[in-house]
Amino acid sequence: MLSLFSLLATSVGSGAVSLLEDPLDLVGLDNAARGSVPASAPLLASPFGSNMVLQADGATLFGTVTAGASVSVNVLDGVSGSSVATATTTANGTGYWITTITVGETPPGKSLNVTVNVTNTADTSVLVTLSNILFGSVFICSGQSNMQFCLGGEGHCAGGAFAANTTVANAHIFPEIRLYSGGWSPSFSTVDPAQRVLRSFSAVCYLTATGIKKVLPEAYGTRPIGLIEAAVGGTIIEMWSPPEVMIGCGLPNVSAGSPATCSKQFNSNLYNQLIKPLIPMTVTAAFWYQGESNAPCDDSQSKTAGYYSCLLPGMIAAWRKAFRQTLPFFVVQLAAYGSTDETSLLRSQDGTVSVRTDQMSALTLPKTGVAITVDLGDDGQLPWTPPTPRHGGIHPRNKTEVGRRLALVYASVVRNASLPYQGPTPMKVYKSTATNIQVDFDQVTSSGMALTGTQQCKTHGHLNSTTSCCSAGPAGMPFEVMFANGSYAIVQAALAPTSPFAIVIVTNDAELVTKVRYCAQGFPLCVLANEHGLPAAPFELDVTLS
Repeated sequence: MLSLFSLLATSVGSGAVSLLEDPLDLVGLDNAARGSVPASAPLLASPFGSNMVLQADGATLFGTVTAGASVSVNVLDGVSGSSVATATTTANGTGYWITTITVGETPPGKSLNVTVNVTNTADTSVLVTLSNILFGSVFICSGQSNMQFCLGGEGHCAGGAFAANTTVANAHIFPEIRLYSGGWSPSFSTVDPAQRVLRSFSAVCYLTATGIKKVLPEAYGTRPIGLIEAAVGGTIIEMWSPPEVMIGCGLPNVSAGSPATCSKQFNSNLYNQLIKPLIPMTVTAAFWYQGESNAPCDDSQSKTAGYYSCLLPGMIAAWRKAFRQTLPFFVVQLAAYGSTDETSLLRSQDGTVSVRTDQMSALTLPKTGVAITVDLGDDGQLPWTPPTPRHGGIHPRNKTEVGRRLALVYASVVRNASLPYQGPTPMKVYKSTATNIQVDFDQVTSSGMALTGTQQCKTHGHLNSTTSCCSAGPAGMPFEVMFANGSYAIVQAALAPTSPFAIVIVTNDAELVTKVRYCAQGFPLCVLANEHGLPAAPFELDVTLS
């Protein structure tokens, strides 16, 4: 079956991904590529600590010691103290050491201790012990404020995610999930009834982990999961990318403190501060929710319009090279926020729409996926202020559904699970009659397809009116046609009378139509969704004769 993801992979950002997509260099890495730390750093690099989760199918540990020192890593049973696995290595000439140890998944109710013993050339020994360690899967959750958005429910996160208290009340079901945000902690605390650590952690990150456990119960039901939050609000993708990505995309190599597009700075500082210290940890996958701060740079009026379609795959490729693995990478396409864009001109100028299109460029790389959330906008709420509802907020609060959709994409791409993870997928756009344009959709992904209101519109109505979401004038009409002269027109669309897997657009100018565009709105009121509640991804496709 041809998916929309594979379809778009042939047409989006086709020239943008070659800059860094070299074969992974697994031999002869220098210290910079290994993510080495300064000589003044402790024996173990900063990501390692008690209560953490290490990768079960091969955990890479590393740090800095005296040059030439012998390093021995020993995994011990947490109760008996008996040895489970060992690995030894010798620090190089700069003191950097690295080794990999394979233990297998830690069963429920068990924990392990990890000791790192260093003997230098003067026969002086140093012993470090990490306690309460689990082996399972490790995920990185990165991006800006919608990834940083805490689960909440009280305190500084009082206006956090929907159903936060229910999520926290069920945290005891998943004691094997561990959280890292500057230090490792169990997700469920037996000594803090308020569960403050969990409440202050990334909602999308945690809910994706619990979502994976729910959709893949046999593989992940009791498997330990370590979640690394590396997210900072208000940041652009350039800050998360090494310099070679911007250079490869034709952007200037701006140094720290220099102004750049949108009066921002792109100096790779968050890559250096939050991602590089993790390299080369063994991780299962990365989840990415970012792009809002790049939207002003990416509208059709900008000199850099469309540049995100180069930066995103470039950053993914750079991370993969640094981590020495084809790291599975999953993107949250920007949720609905901002304007309903009731004219085609506004839609064409909306940077949010442009970034959503550019985010699909991730699919030009293998082992990637995009979770579509264009229907999930709501009033929005900053996680650190009291509730102040507003239409089209930039921080939508339904993070549970975002996590569920990310989990479904992960399960399908990485685990090859036969689960619905895509909305209706267009296969062909053509002139069916002199006055009709028809869009045919894949029958599997479009089962039960219907035009339906988005979350905010169905819950609160269009700007508090009683107008039906899909009949709210131009704001409720997600389909447009483009004519040969390049102009667009918003048009009515309906399910085809002859097929439940097609949409028909009626226009007296069908012969002049060259493209069909769907859902090019910052905050759409109406979307096309299937029986699983999954919306079609925004698209713009050429019209064929038949």
